[in-house]
Amino acid sequence: MVNTVPSLHVPLLLNNNGAWCWFQDERALIDPANNTMLVGSVAAPEGPGGAERGGNIEVAVLDLATGWSPMTTMPRPS
Repeated sequence: MVNTVPSLHVPLLLNNNGAWCWFQDERALIDPANNTMLVGSVAAPEGPGGAERGGNIEVAVLDLATGWSPMTTMPRPS
């Protein structure tokens, strides 16, 4: 997903199906060494991707300089 360069006045969509659960602290972290923000979430089965995506642990990484935001899905246990 590519956003415009981040602004204090324009919200960015980092994940189109990102829910939060009580055990997920911290939800967002700033990595000053890489100038990135990492946001963790759990995909909901009711959202985009449906049941196949539901329950996925996902991490969006926002490059604060460029707005580039790839998303990574953590592998499910076997």
